[in-house]
Amino acid sequence: MTNGKRFSFVKTLLPLPCPFCGSSDVVAAFGIVSCYLCNAEVSLQNTNTYYAIQVWNCRNNIESDKAYKAKNNAILQAKIWAQEARTQKAVVKEIGKLVGCKNDWEVVEAVKKCIFGEIV
Repeated sequence: MTNGKRFSFVKTLLPLPCPFCGSSDVVAAFGIVSCYLCNAEVSLQNTNTYYAIQVWNCRNNIESDKAYKAKNNAILQAKIWAQEARTQKAVVKEIGKLVGCKNDWEVVEAVKKCIFGEIV
């Protein structure tokens, strides 16, 4: 209290990152909490933004869930393998162009011959 007057402090609460895409680009206003990246949204009628943020933040702690992390790691590894496969495919095609092969199998045979000392 100051000079007999009471001050009322408004509680502030920040929304957690998006539970779907993990983006921290989340905005809250007029009872709506929304993710800019994936458009996930909590929209509550006749309520305030503070309560909407509480609802947005109220979820299972998926960040500490081992199954969730394992799934994300498996997805990440699959993406890495897919990119490596695309890169290898591009390398095979480039070698095929250089050697004059018609298809990928001819490239494989040409590489095998080079490895084993039979020059093409």
